[in-house]
Amino acid sequence: MSQSEPGYFGVIVRAARTIIDGLAVTMSYVFRPPITVQYPDRTPVPVPDTLPERYRGLLEVDLETCGACKACERDCPIGCIRIDMTKEKGADGKPKLIMTRFDIDLAKCMFCGLCVEACATACRCDGDTEPTKAIHFTREFEGVVEHPAQLVYRFIRPGDRIVAAKTVKETVPARRRGEALREARRHAQVYNALAFAWALDHAQHQDEETVAGAAPAGKAADQ
Repeated sequence: MSQSEPGYFGVIVRAARTIIDGLAVTMSYVFRPPITVQYPDRTPVPVPDTLPERYRGLLEVDLETCGACKACERDCPIGCIRIDMTKEKGADGKPKLIMTRFDIDLAKCMFCGLCVEACATACRCDGDTEPTKAIHFTREFEGVVEHPAQLVYRFIRPGDRIVAAKTVKETVPARRRGEALREARRHAQVYNALAFAWALDHAQHQDEETVAGAAPAGKAADQ
């Protein structure tokens, strides 16, 4: 049996009932405590501290446990890790590995974790319950910057020299996860953009000098 269409007043009643049903759901939230989190200035606990240890945030390396084996650099499929090192004789006359560069370009990193799997140094970060590697992911996820050059994190500042740690089989203690990353991020935000701007300006001056020096030779050839 087909239902008859409501009349003029029936349509008004049905519309009013629909509006009331919708407002009833809305009004029920007026008397509830707010569930919106005012990130980041009004969170009771920093958001990174609420994330699990296996969260794949920004990548860092603990230089105090790194053995400079360069396995992470070799296994990175896109080449976002760059390590420079040299061998020098120590005070005891034995050769030692000295790292002069450990850069991670997070603008290229795809967070695959192959570098972490390749690392031969097992360590346990302070405050964690599970072991990890000398190079590992952190709970930090805020990577927004003003310039792409600021995403190159230099864990060894230019001019510094870090003695590589000895590789051992047992799990060794490491710094709290994220500390080295925050330090590298602060340096990158201050110095990387300035260095990039200086290099760009220096290259432009070189091009201008090259053009100015080649102009007289070109005129002489025309004559």
